[in-house]
Amino acid sequence: MRTTLSTLLWGELLDKNARASLRKALQHLRDALPGHLHCNTKSAALLMGEFVWVDAVEFSKKIERAKQANDINMLTEAAGLYQADFLAGFLVRNTSAYEAWQTAQQARLRGMMISVLQMISQSAVALNDLKQAIATTCRILQMEPWREESHCRLMELFAQSGERGAALAQYEICCEALMCELSVEPSAATVELMEKIRSGEFEERFPAYGAEKNNVILSCEPRHCYQPSGLPSIDPQFVAGPPITQPHLFFGRNEELARIFGWWQTPPLAHITLIGPRRSGKTSLLLHLRSIAVAKAAHLRPNQKSDWLPSSAIYRWVQIDFQDPRMRCQNRLLCHMLTGFGLSAPDNCSLETFMDIAYARQWTTPTIVLMDELGAGLAATELDQPFWWALRALTQATDGYLAFVIASHDQPMRLAEDQGKTSPFFNIFTTLKLGPFTQDEALALIATSPIPFEDADAAWMLEQSQRWPYLLQICCQERLRALECNEHSDRWQQAAIEQIEPFGYLRGES
Repeated sequence: MRTTLSTLLWGELLDKNARASLRKALQHLRDALPGHLHCNTKSAALLMGEFVWVDAVEFSKKIERAKQANDINMLTEAAGLYQADFLAGFLVRNTSAYEAWQTAQQARLRGMMISVLQMISQSAVALNDLKQAIATTCRILQMEPWREESHCRLMELFAQSGERGAALAQYEICCEALMCELSVEPSAATVELMEKIRSGEFEERFPAYGAEKNNVILSCEPRHCYQPSGLPSIDPQFVAGPPITQPHLFFGRNEELARIFGWWQTPPLAHITLIGPRRSGKTSLLLHLRSIAVAKAAHLRPNQKSDWLPSSAIYRWVQIDFQDPRMRCQNRLLCHMLTGFGLSAPDNCSLETFMDIAYARQWTTPTIVLMDELGAGLAATELDQPFWWALRALTQATDGYLAFVIASHDQPMRLAEDQGKTSPFFNIFTTLKLGPFTQDEALALIATSPIPFEDADAAWMLEQSQRWPYLLQICCQERLRALECNEHSDRWQQAAIEQIEPFGYLRGES
């Protein structure tokens, strides 16, 4: 165990120095957690107890207790603990074993969360609370926008609640998501559902899972239906945790958007790096570039600016999240990129074949490639140095019609050097650093609360969050929950402080 830890955390040091670093770190932990860390010459273990609380562990326990007690409220509490993927943004360099373990844990916990949200949605339908069912399924699609069955579920929910226009709009969102994420068309069953809704033939009534609040069955039977991607017809929500994928829920960053889209008005399109600390909103901004460019008026807030590009419909967008294991497989990544470019991809695509196909194309369509979590991509064994060199060559063969955007916590060249994969590809980027919201942007977000906040509360939120969007979302979310529960104490402030405490580095704390 000690050998594994020392190699994992200090693999670049000599064996003796790595073990010394581990001993020092363990001593610090023993001092900070007296009585809770057990160490011997071979192993180190954290002893769980009433003073040790791990959100992932508590998440699993609450789900199990909720199922045993048949308690939907406890299940909802469990869902509240899931704020992001397991150890999202945390990367251990040059360690494939750690990467495989982290990926497996993320998949396991994400699957549990999806099941929990499906159960909450079903119980809401059983209680005839379609609004809650819609909101919950929207959260599922925020996590996995490619879930076709979830889009169908949302279409059914909208149709069931009398919002046929929203149901048809959701079908369009489904088509866009499937093409962007998987490069596929919707299934015949999805098209059939859309046609039934459009013609007015849809009359399905959801099965009753129990009409009484205490008789809700916590189970999740698979159905052919879809789950939501939040339209403005739903009350505004503060998003604290997953990246913001719906354009009407995205606030601020107007100066950054103006600069980015200004660089893309005409070829040559600029290559851009979005750099900022963890939880500064890099991924949300990266995703928003595409979503705002293709958004329809029905998916926007009143007066929300969307005409950043003069002819946005002609632009192609290719989204790559290197946290997705499929995007760390060179063959699948190259096929994904070719499809996004509007080109046919072979079943097995080598780097040479990819370059031949891309070079043969006459580049006249502006194309933007959005790359998230570059560090994970650089750590991938299959994405070797020749791969990154090839991307540099590709940019020179597209007549300025191809641009890359990278979201990263550090300069791409520095990350590439750390992985031994330096390439001139990382020298072509213009850096855009993300900081806090402006005062006006922060106040605009606060003002979206369906229950207005008092000026004193707004001032407290601005001070505690230092106008960082993620921290501000947490403060607003906690205040809104307290108001909805008719709570008038200051417990919401304590809850917000506890949640933002791990992100003191954003507020300038050491």
